[in-house]
Amino acid sequence: MRFSKSIQGYFLVALGFCFWLNTASAYIPPSLFILKTWVGKHARQKKLKITHLVTPGGGSQNSPAHFKEVLMASEGQLLRSWAVNDSNEVLFYQEKVVKEWSLPTQLLMSSDWVTLGRLLKDMGVPMVTQNRPSQSEPVEIEQQSLVRWKDTISWVISEKPIQNQHPQIWFEKDTFLPLRMLYSPNHDSKSYDVAFDNFRKDFSYPRMVSLSDSSGRVLLTSQVVDLGPASESTKWPRTSSHGWTAAGNSVPSELKDLIELYYKSFR
Repeated sequence: MRFSKSIQGYFLVALGFCFWLNTASAYIPPSLFILKTWVGKHARQKKLKITHLVTPGGGSQNSPAHFKEVLMASEGQLLRSWAVNDSNEVLFYQEKVVKEWSLPTQLLMSSDWVTLGRLLKDMGVPMVTQNRPSQSEPVEIEQQSLVRWKDTISWVISEKPIQNQHPQIWFEKDTFLPLRMLYSPNHDSKSYDVAFDNFRKDFSYPRMVSLSDSSGRVLLTSQVVDLGPASESTKWPRTSSHGWTAAGNSVPSELKDLIELYYKSFR
């Protein structure tokens, strides 16, 4: 009887070791495949109208410094964005073609995964941008890890060891939805930590985006208050000039700083 229990114990130990070995050597798909799978989830979303509520810090709507952004995406990959107050008075207007979008906007809305992969690589994320890496872009550059973050397991594409100062991107393991991005709008400027939360299944778009600095302090939060397909009948004022309107120039400095930070770092 003791012998049987001993054999059983050894068996359980061996089984546990095999499980650990399989977990430790878990297959991590190539970065190009991860990116291509994510882009395929939203590539057909050609015409969208999205209204965001942007607030400073963690997302309190009671803050006097808040604004709504109305974002219109067309089939020609043109983005028009209006920052408006609670009375829908335009404070700031921006119009950009796809090549001018910020990296977070590219990640959420671009259907060109090849160009997106190159942009990520140019920003310092160690992406392999070819299906079969050349000698100048060896397989070893695939610096990916399987990491738990919050309540989920994520693929992390980053230089190793993973550190907050490294440009990186995180994707949820099973859905391939982007969860987090650390990047700098310009290589010589400050870096930002962008988190994407609570994705809608119908449009593969996050209901909430938060922007933090390198110390982890939340700078602003953007929450979706309305999202749907934009039709030809969708009405919104055409603004002829880019930048600040007369109404925008007269807003308090705290609100003006929030609008500038949002468009500089995220849009």
